[in-house]
Parts: sequence; structure tokens; C-alpha cells
Amino acid sequence: TVCKDAAMGPIRSLGARILEIKNMADMPPIEKTHFDGALDNVRPSLTEESLKYFDEWNDKYGSTIHLSMSALPESM
Repeated sequence: TVCKDAAMGPIRSLGARILEIKNMADMPPIEKTHFDGALDNVRPSLTEESLKYFDEWNDKYGSTIHLSMSALPESM
């Protein structure tokens, strides 16, 4: 998945230096660049044909009610 691949980003960037890490606090953080790279690496889980099918299904059977934030109670 994209998240798993992005989580591996800091480990990949360390390379052999990973052996020098003594505790988790020394691990570099996961950054946006790791997600960008993961999006390049991970294949889509749906084909274009499947996505079209679900879009058409949603158009036919999906909800037609669209709420805005102003429709929510103020206490939320």
C-alpha cells in the first residue's frame, strides 16, 4: 500500500547507515517526499474500468444528498 511504502522511505534513505540507529528517536521522520515516491512505486488497486463501473453505480444508486459544513450543528 502507499502508506507502507512511504513508511519504508526513511529506512531506504538511510541505506547501510540503518545499522547505526540505536533507538527509534534517531530514525528520520516520514515526510511528504516519501509519499510522493510511494505514489510512483505502488500500482493502483483499481483499474480504470473498475473505477468507471463504480462511478456509474454511484451515479445510479448512490446518495444524492450533499451536506455542507454549515449544515452541521455548531457543537460539532
